[in-house]
Amino acid sequence: MNIGNNLHINTVVLIEDDHTLGTLLKYKLEENGIQLIQALSGKEAFECFKIINKPVLVIVDYELNDITGDVLIQQLKEMGHEFPFIAITGAGSEEIAGDFLRLGAEDYIIKDLGFLTKIENSIYKTLKSYSYKIQIEEQQKIIAQNEERYRMIFENIQDVYLILDQRYHIKEISPSIENILQIPSSMLIHQPVFYIIKNRTQWKDGLKKLLQNKTLLNHEVELYNKAKNIQATCQINAKLIEMNGSKCAVITLRDISELKKLQKQLLNIVSVTEEKERREISENLHDQVAPLFATSKMYLMRAFDQNKDPNERQELFNEALSLLDEGIQHIRNLSSDLISQVLSQFGLEKALMQFIQKHSKIKNTNVNFHFNTQNNRFEPAIENVIFRTTTELIHNSFKHSQATLIELKIEQNGNLLFIFFQDNGIGFDFEEEIIKNNINKKTQGLRSFINRLKMLSGEVEFKRLEKGISYTISIPL
Repeated sequence: MNIGNNLHINTVVLIEDDHTLGTLLKYKLEENGIQLIQALSGKEAFECFKIINKPVLVIVDYELNDITGDVLIQQLKEMGHEFPFIAITGAGSEEIAGDFLRLGAEDYIIKDLGFLTKIENSIYKTLKSYSYKIQIEEQQKIIAQNEERYRMIFENIQDVYLILDQRYHIKEISPSIENILQIPSSMLIHQPVFYIIKNRTQWKDGLKKLLQNKTLLNHEVELYNKAKNIQATCQINAKLIEMNGSKCAVITLRDISELKKLQKQLLNIVSVTEEKERREISENLHDQVAPLFATSKMYLMRAFDQNKDPNERQELFNEALSLLDEGIQHIRNLSSDLISQVLSQFGLEKALMQFIQKHSKIKNTNVNFHFNTQNNRFEPAIENVIFRTTTELIHNSFKHSQATLIELKIEQNGNLLFIFFQDNGIGFDFEEEIIKNNINKKTQGLRSFINRLKMLSGEVEFKRLEKGISYTISIPL
């Protein structure tokens, strides 16, 4: 598998007046699916960036025939171009290195013995690092979008309004407090605010800020109804004012208990998913990669035995190289499963097609896939959840159901997206395992995707078939 297919950036722009170096590097990179474009001068580089409309990695030589590399990078950035870059030079100095590093260079390489290998390794390292950075940014965007959904939840909850006097007794309080603590507002008039505060330290910290700044923004406190053992996390916004010649505090309370639960749920999902992925990586490395490398090591040790026949030694070298190639391919396949660049670049349909084509051959299971939507792309959060959900269902069928046929259909109906999934495997009792919260390896992934669907206000229905199981999933767009 080509490395370039698994990277966010698969195009390198080489700004270097040595055409031979460009030719050698182009040959090396294209073997791994990475395109190289060479500009022989600063002028050609400016012309090149006029037509480039995709992310690229730039490699720039310090000594060009019409401009220095650091000045070129500075001018390109001032023109609004954003890109990672690697600096190269024939005669390095601390001053030149410092100039490039201040501009944000990912690496700085001197043209000496072994330069071609160094630059090739640096390119792959930089591309993978940048791809990981983009992945993290995308995940952060997804979390931010989910937090926006959570914000809408608590913004529609009726806030509590209250006024405290100088002694911090409640002068007025809105009836909406009953929705939170089940205490009639009339019972709280003239009571000290500590009557409903569970954590006094939280309140005192907020009060200190209020007295210092005259205002208090987004401070959290725990409210408590001791009689009914009801607890709620609330966000306080407050301001000191004068009313009828007396100082008092005007406060709004917003119940964010549901938000806290959802945030905790999100963190749990992320934790479970990460742990699952770590375990799968560990198992793959242990079961597939480690034996290959161990055997190749044994062959190499035997090949270095000078007493052996040269032909036998060569045979051992060849066997070791073959095993190393196989191990490298396993690692590449493992890397491609960790992040779907196809999903981010080309969308849900192509990403699922690639996943199905790859894994169905390995598992010898037929997967009939149909994709019929009005839109080619959806919000990143929705695409990510659908991809994770469908691949989890397919993986679960592969691992546990002994299915030979899977039917997967994704359709859009107005503002709803539907996922229809069915296999002909042995099935399982969904209600017993999921709804009644039985925890085991078989259901951990399914439980995770159900929680992800809930965060998008999605719904899932299941049906135990005579042979297999079916799911109907709906997600609002």
